[in-house]
Amino acid sequence: MPKCLLRYLCALVSVMVLTMSCGVANAVVHFLEKEDIKKSELARATLKYVYAYSMKVYDMPTKESDIREIVPFAKEIIVLEEKLGWAKVLTINDRVGFCNAKQLTDVNPNNLHAAVYSQQKDVPVYLRPSVDAPLIDYLMRNQKVELISMTPMGDWMRLKKGKYYGYVQRQRMDYERYKKGTRAWIGCESAKVYYDPQLDSVLGTLYFGQKVWLVDKTGTRAKIRSPRGLIGYCDLEAITEKDPNGLDQIVYTQVSGNYLFTSSTDISGRRNVEVNAEMTLVAVDKNNFWARVLYNGDYYYAPYVYLSHEKRLGDYKRVRTTQAAVLREGTKRSSTVVTALPAGTDLWLIGATDNRAKVTTSADVNGKRYTGYVELQYIS
Repeated sequence: MPKCLLRYLCALVSVMVLTMSCGVANAVVHFLEKEDIKKSELARATLKYVYAYSMKVYDMPTKESDIREIVPFAKEIIVLEEKLGWAKVLTINDRVGFCNAKQLTDVNPNNLHAAVYSQQKDVPVYLRPSVDAPLIDYLMRNQKVELISMTPMGDWMRLKKGKYYGYVQRQRMDYERYKKGTRAWIGCESAKVYYDPQLDSVLGTLYFGQKVWLVDKTGTRAKIRSPRGLIGYCDLEAITEKDPNGLDQIVYTQVSGNYLFTSSTDISGRRNVEVNAEMTLVAVDKNNFWARVLYNGDYYYAPYVYLSHEKRLGDYKRVRTTQAAVLREGTKRSSTVVTALPAGTDLWLIGATDNRAKVTTSADVNGKRYTGYVELQYIS
């Protein structure tokens, strides 16, 4: 008796026993391997491609069942049947299972076939487009490989090296050989950095005074390289080739708070400082909003209004609203409004968060003071 038929009969008997013991009227036989698929199913099969960063293939058409395999973006996959939002599939590893049919596409995304070059030493290559996926290889700087496809957000490349495929972060690759570039700096408050010269998928943000390497300034977006060697694109007008970091002045924090931003491509990192912390002011943007400071050997960004050239000696720092604003009880926009603040209102700065200042008003005609939070952009 053929092995496939024997397995079919064993599975059928198991289902019949389960049906009789549980009182289930209609049981489904689940074929787990390629050889168990009916010829009629293979005759109706279609070839599709994964259009998700990673697609889970389940043992049964339910998310509660076991995961048989995780298939990465752009991998081809044989679809045997689609029903009620689920696709019964046969993967390249001859595994049969079920996946979300919406994560499949008829259009082959593997159509780029362009040469790209690694821009760093030991560029990691992953099994799937995720830094949490297994590492399968490393690329040397300037190593030439073939770009096969790009993920929808433009942040990962699917590459072919010999007979094998892998995924590399977009900012570690370029269409040209490695070129360090010339020194340049961010000349505005902040500049969004994009993965691509045309697309609007954002890699991160750089801030006033940060140094970059200018690789190419053709077009409306400049190709830049971060000090860590990552490739990105930002608006050409955000770049200056004159170093703005020349102040070298001692300043002191006027309030305590968690408002020192790390000098990276995002502002998710914060550092807390106490009042009268001493630091070196190296640059201030033209709107006097952001200050770039050197503190304990590292560069940070702080709201300029929180700094002063003199230590605070008991009295709070005096500030003023630059336009009409509202004073709220808490730091969220949904917090209760305490009072309205007309433009030009004198305030006393008594505390700080990352984007809110804690202030108190001068006494009104009745001798009453109001304390609360105002958005940082409305005071100076």
